[in-house]
This record gives sequence, structure tokens and C-alpha cells, in this order.
Amino acid sequence: MGDVAENTAVVPHLQAGAAVGGTTTIADKVLERLAARAALEVPGVLRHSVGPDVLSAITSDLPRASAETAGDRVSIDLKVALDWQAPAHEAAAALRAHLREQLERQTGKTVDRVDVTIAALLTAPSNLGRRVQ
Repeated sequence: MGDVAENTAVVPHLQAGAAVGGTTTIADKVLERLAARAALEVPGVLRHSVGPDVLSAITSDLPRASAETAGDRVSIDLKVALDWQAPAHEAAAALRAHLREQLERQTGKTVDRVDVTIAALLTAPSNLGRRVQ
């Protein structure tokens, strides 16, 4: 059997009625990408890209996730940017529920914990061009 990277999770797999089983290995980086993408599906969560034209104290793109696995269990640490009008506590609760649902559906893993950090409040892109007079 091939080597498995240190930060990966191995999920046993046996199809019903199949004589041959195996394992599915999902790297933590994959879980992190899935979590970051799923976060953008939650209302109020915005993509924030750091670049030369953006003056920001944030030093990396958002949303950003890190994952820790232990067997078939996973914990996610998520950093996001929110629309400044979005209620933070409601957005965090929606993020926890949505990430748990999506990751469990997509990977078959049990999501034990989703820690949410609201790293930035932003004006939604649709509001950037308006001027107040």
C-alpha cells in the first residue's frame, strides 16, 4: 500500500454486495478547499482578495480554512469576511451548519467542530460604486 501524507484522513469504503473493499484518502488541503468554497454559499459571506490595489490589514485571501483530522472525524477553523450589514452571530451559526452538512455529505466524515473567525467586515461589491451625497 502506498504512503499516506501526514495530514490526511483515511475513510474505509466497502460497497454493499461488493467482494472488494478499500480506503479513500482525503488530504486536509482538500477539506480546507471544500470548506472555503462552501462558506461562500452562505448569505453575507464575501470573498476578500488581497492584492496591490487593496489596502487591508488582512494578509491573505478570505474565506480561508484549516482542517484537522483524526480518523473519520474532522475539525475546521474558518476565517471569513462578512458584509458589514450581516448579523455576525447569525452568519456564524449558518456557516457552522452549512459546513457540517456539506463536508459530511461530500466526504462521509463526521464534522466535530467548526470554529468561525470573522476577520473582516466589508461593503458588499454591489454597494462599492454608490456615492452618498
